[in-house]
Amino acid sequence: MATKQRIVHLVAVLCLSVLTVVLTARVSSAGAPVTVQNTASNPVPTQNVGGGAATHVGQPASQFVDLQCGNGVNCITIAGAAFSVPAGQVFIMTDIQFSATGSPSAQPGTYIPIQVFRENPGVGNEVAHFSAPLDPTLQMSGQAHLTTGIVFPPGSSVSTGGFAVFIQGYLAPNQ
Repeated sequence: MATKQRIVHLVAVLCLSVLTVVLTARVSSAGAPVTVQNTASNPVPTQNVGGGAATHVGQPASQFVDLQCGNGVNCITIAGAAFSVPAGQVFIMTDIQFSATGSPSAQPGTYIPIQVFRENPGVGNEVAHFSAPLDPTLQMSGQAHLTTGIVFPPGSSVSTGGFAVFIQGYLAPNQ
């Protein structure tokens, strides 16, 4: 008797499973039949919107920008060229590293500010502010990862009100 009961339960579960799959596959939100036919020979198409082999930040390495910055002057590329955001693109600043030496009259624990400015023709706006305390040898350093990034529009440049500053980011289409 127990075996017959198990068979009946197994058949009931099987029928409910088949009915659920059939109903799920046949009804879409618009009420039209849905056909799923993606096999290894017919895969789902994908598109890399970054325009090349994407890196861990979703952008091709060719779009990365590394800048060196000094106190009060526009940042330059690692190769030493002046940097300005190209037409049709934006620069997304994602990371910053900075270091400084305090003046001989400074006290350990004094916070040294590092500012980042978006330089548009004729106008400079502070877009980020960082600081770190001087250690007993009057040195300071720090770094930050900006998860959402800071956007610099076409034609703008980057400058800092700090000491030794390195900035990383990437170029993306201006949309």
